[in-house]
Amino acid sequence: MIARGYFNDLYQDDKELVRLATSTARIDTLILGRLQYSFRNAAPIDKDLVSCDIIVSCKVINHDGDVTGSDSFRVVGPGFSNDAALERGLELLAAQFTQRVLKPLL
Repeated sequence: MIARGYFNDLYQDDKELVRLATSTARIDTLILGRLQYSFRNAAPIDKDLVSCDIIVSCKVINHDGDVTGSDSFRVVGPGFSNDAALERGLELLAAQFTQRVLKPLL
């Protein structure tokens, strides 16, 4: 889907493509998300501490192809390496995503 450029079309609300994706896949809800992350050094606090800033934005689409919700939020994962900061950031992201995006669908 991404390799053929369909994700951008879906995320930009290409109605025909969204309806095709939701009607042929027998789904109740389609969640599309974009994630960006970057690292920064927290030198004033501790020169060994790394922060991973993660920004996610997502859209919730129902089986009729209508956007029924959207959200965007940021988390910061601390760690003493890029890998550790990213891992902690993804843990925090998972908790926020569950509360802000998934729970309202139940």
